[in-house]
Amino acid sequence: MDIQSILENLEELLTCRQCSNVFKNPRITPCLHSFCAECLNEIARSRPYQAYIACPTCKYEIRKPEGGLFNTLPPNFFLNRLHDIYVAKRRSYSDSNCGNCHRKVLLNSFCFACDTFMCEECLTAHNHKHKIIDIHDAANDHKMKIIDGNIKLKSKLKTVETGISNVEFKKMEVNEQIDYVKSDIKSRIESLVRTLKKHEEEMINELEKIRKDKQENLSFQLQMYETMHRQTMGAVVFTEDLLQRNMSEEILSIKNHMFERVNEILDTNVGVTPAENERVGYVANSEAYNGIQSVCLGHISTSLTEPIESTAEGEGLSDVSAGEEVYFTVTTRNAQGDVYYSEIDHVVVGVDSLMWGDVEASVKSLHNGHYEVKYIARVPGIYKIQVEIGGQHIKDSPFNVEVKQPVLTPVKSFSSHGMTKGKFLQPHGVAVSTIGQIVVSDSLKHHLQVFTPDGNLMFDFGGEGSDDGKFMHPMAIAFDKSEKCLYVADSDNNRIQVVDVKNGRFIRKFGCVGEGPGQFNGPCGVSVDGKGRVIVTDWNNNRVQVFSSEGKFLMKLGDTGEERIIQPRCALYHDDKEAFIVSDTGNNVIKVFDKNGKFSHVIGKPGSKRGELHGPRGLAIDKYQNIIVCDFENHRLQFFKFDGTVLSSFGTNGKGIGQFAFPLSISVVGGERVIVSDWGNNRIQIFK
Repeated sequence: MDIQSILENLEELLTCRQCSNVFKNPRITPCLHSFCAECLNEIARSRPYQAYIACPTCKYEIRKPEGGLFNTLPPNFFLNRLHDIYVAKRRSYSDSNCGNCHRKVLLNSFCFACDTFMCEECLTAHNHKHKIIDIHDAANDHKMKIIDGNIKLKSKLKTVETGISNVEFKKMEVNEQIDYVKSDIKSRIESLVRTLKKHEEEMINELEKIRKDKQENLSFQLQMYETMHRQTMGAVVFTEDLLQRNMSEEILSIKNHMFERVNEILDTNVGVTPAENERVGYVANSEAYNGIQSVCLGHISTSLTEPIESTAEGEGLSDVSAGEEVYFTVTTRNAQGDVYYSEIDHVVVGVDSLMWGDVEASVKSLHNGHYEVKYIARVPGIYKIQVEIGGQHIKDSPFNVEVKQPVLTPVKSFSSHGMTKGKFLQPHGVAVSTIGQIVVSDSLKHHLQVFTPDGNLMFDFGGEGSDDGKFMHPMAIAFDKSEKCLYVADSDNNRIQVVDVKNGRFIRKFGCVGEGPGQFNGPCGVSVDGKGRVIVTDWNNNRVQVFSSEGKFLMKLGDTGEERIIQPRCALYHDDKEAFIVSDTGNNVIKVFDKNGKFSHVIGKPGSKRGELHGPRGLAIDKYQNIIVCDFENHRLQFFKFDGTVLSSFGTNGKGIGQFAFPLSISVVGGERVIVSDWGNNRIQIFK
């Protein structure tokens, strides 16, 4: 800066940036800015508990000198010299004036033959063969007909008025329904819009948070750069001025102070890469986005269904036993009585007992005008079943249904899950003697346990192994005709063992692994017929084998032809019908073969409704010669006639008395007591 410029800007150069007055005792800070010593002292006094003060110009942190006074900082010789010049100038010139800137939306007879009235003159000339009567008499003859017609007309009028009323009411219903549907559409669309708006808000909020974080980081970085720039520029100006002035004593007096600052600036690491980048984007869920663009969110549908023409039928409305899961079918129809389906038809079913309250009913649309309804009435009594479509009863609704006593009555259950004696890990086969002794095979414990008729453990025997008297997953069991011996399907040892019922002592065995006659691959079912023959289901060989009581192979069945069985679980001989009954587990049916092993007929079909089977296992014959089936995966027992007619079912899935979790084996004693191994609940249930 030349002398002329200094003199022209003398007062500005001598103005302290802190107090805006002429410097008094100017001192040079470590950041090479000058302030009155007293200004620095005043800043220090305002921050009594801080070890640093910020430079008023560049915000550099200046450590307080010992004692807190800045008088010890180097003096600014240059400013002191200028101050001397300023004082001298003030003495030579009068004070200068300061300038301020300003800125600145009449007959009486009637002829019946001619069907006309006659005047007196015409009557005289009329054909006397015609019947002529007084008009009043003629009128009286017709009054009754008119009265009858009037009555019929009034009846017709009532019909028409009823029609008018119905149409007017229907118009009102149409308006109400249209308004309801409009409201429903609006509500659904608003809900969708709210969802989209919520997503928009969440995304924008997230973006703004990112913006805030990035801007804060960049602003902080910029502030650091600007501060560094001011500090560096200040040092540049200071050093240039120092060199221009070229005052030796000044250079020598502040050289250490100056170089310390210059080195500090030069040693400060300064990068040029912004702390943040602009790479922010929205990753759209393409599947959802394209789906909502292309998919039909909904459509308007009308229905011609007439509730009063719609019907319901099935055993669930007529033949119901307590504790049985039953079904019936609701069929929606139009005014002509034809089956009609509309996706907006809302079928509602209510099942109510006057004594026991509401019963839960489920309705499943088959999307063809038929609706499958199922429910379970737990106790006998009269139930009212209401079926409505759109709030209106269907034909014959409500229905009164008498729920009968269950086909079986629970007597007791015993045992539970456990390793100790008397408990089960997996109760499988069950056999009951005529005196009521109950034997149960536990396939996971590899044991057989013998109980009294009341379920008290008498003794157990067996154990895991392949030696005589040992078992590997014993399954079905059966008494011989004398009830002194017990046949055991020793499944994983591929043999049938015969043991003494009194003590479990091994007597004999027959069979070995293989596919030939008398060989087995996973025998799981065993029963004894009236002739003493032993019938074995050969699970993995997909056949049934018949042996003499001594174990001699006699015949096989079910492994050939179109009606071959798949994984048979149980087989028994119906002595009265002279036929073999086999639970064809793989095909979810029961198959019947004649005494020679020739296929006869099928009982049941796959499914879960009454008469349908899913994984049938154990079989038994009751005192009426009906067949009882353990419907394993439907968690129930089903009763069939020999010809396949379904009679009833009993049980549902659960842990309560009379409920099952995969009933596996069954035995009937004296035609009265029914004993079931409730496999999934690890217990034996007794019924009568």
